[in-house]
Amino acid sequence: MAFLADAAPVFARDDAMASSYVAWAMGLLRNPAPASERVYMATYRDGDVAGAAVVRGAGTLWLGASDPAAAAAFADDLFAQCAEQCAE
Repeated sequence: MAFLADAAPVFARDDAMASSYVAWAMGLLRNPAPASERVYMATYRDGDVAGAAVVRGAGTLWLGASDPAAAAAFADDLFAQCAEQCAE
């Protein structure tokens, strides 16, 4: 899964959080979300700034050991997605 490879710099910061993300991603592979359920998996990288974020359905957004700038980028991305859906 490309997400796990792209998120490696964030996972290197916290082994316990890394294992949680891997378990979450493997769970998604074993139990795919129906088309009606939102799944968000994103990574962010800008030099030394890195982040990884996941959320499924109405669950909690996981940011793990993401840098604050990455967390802000995820918030902007999710807001834009929600604004698009509300406009439809």
